[in-house]
Amino acid sequence: MRQRERVFLLMYGIGTMVVAGAFGIRGESHDPTVILGSTGAGCMVAALGLYYTDRTEAVPSRCWIWGILLIVLLEWAALFSHFPEVDFGDAKDALLALPCLILFAAVALLLLGARPIHSQDARRMALARIMIGSMAAGAALILFSLLLETTERAAGWQILAQKARWITDEYDLARVLPDTFPSSWVQGFYAVGGCAVYLLAIVQAIMVAGAVVSCWAQPRTLSRSPWLPRLAAASCFTTFYLYNDVYWGWLAVLMDRSEADWPTWCGLALEFGALLGVLWAVIAALRRKDSWRALSRLQVAQLPIAGFNFMMMATYFQRGAIYLPGLGFLMIGSQLMTWSCLGALIFGESERATEGVRPEQETKAAFMSL
Repeated sequence: MRQRERVFLLMYGIGTMVVAGAFGIRGESHDPTVILGSTGAGCMVAALGLYYTDRTEAVPSRCWIWGILLIVLLEWAALFSHFPEVDFGDAKDALLALPCLILFAAVALLLLGARPIHSQDARRMALARIMIGSMAAGAALILFSLLLETTERAAGWQILAQKARWITDEYDLARVLPDTFPSSWVQGFYAVGGCAVYLLAIVQAIMVAGAVVSCWAQPRTLSRSPWLPRLAAASCFTTFYLYNDVYWGWLAVLMDRSEADWPTWCGLALEFGALLGVLWAVIAALRRKDSWRALSRLQVAQLPIAGFNFMMMATYFQRGAIYLPGLGFLMIGSQLMTWSCLGALIFGESERATEGVRPEQETKAAFMSL
């Protein structure tokens, strides 16, 4: 990750902290640290971790990853901070959110700390089978979202059929702007963008499902496919778009029109700027020979906003004010597919590294036999 990418991530973290803090201080119904800590401080920790990581390393050390996850855990504690009042509703929400965070942290530590393995063929093949299974599970969850409520009172397929609008068409920062501002184009952009990205996620899931079926017993074939880096990069952008869109949608839900001033404009700028930044980063990653390394670092950079969304994931599966199981499965499946594609790239790098070692070993053995 280049210097300007790290600076961008650091500025995004600082900007998010300022905007969320300004909104949170004014809000009376929500703890301001909920959004502030999970993304802003987490992005700053990720930026520092990437800054102090050697260029030859795939990702920051697990200590930095643990630091980001610890901030998310503290954010979870801040979100459900009413236990002294014996609020059983908060206790239930906290207990339901914790398994989502634990699973997210376990997979993040496993995959984002992965490096190419230059030996132990049996271990590599076992990890490859797990990776293919995770890829299939991610694709299945994304396709399953078509049948479930993914936006308000509508299933996912209705979004693609234009019979329903994307969820943030109504819940976005543009709705906080005063009526005097022509905000319809902003809402239209995110409505069309959300539908387009959802369609992209479905196409990616279909491609992965077909590839998994044809290469189930041949992980080497899958890992060497020329389209795999492109699929991994596209999935990385899709996942971030969903996280970024839903995150700022949560922030917009807490606001009202009387609070529409500079924090709203800054929030819109950060939301749009983050999308452009990640899109630029994935395109730059594709131009590199070791695209797996650049995408691994980008996934570490996305951990804070991903952690926030996983913290809120349980609310999508509870019938009540918010019931969007399709959206929850979509985000889980998209993240799982992104990490699995990244694992396939790392597996392919391991295979190439091992093949480079074997001829040297065979030559040495032949020399010793003389």
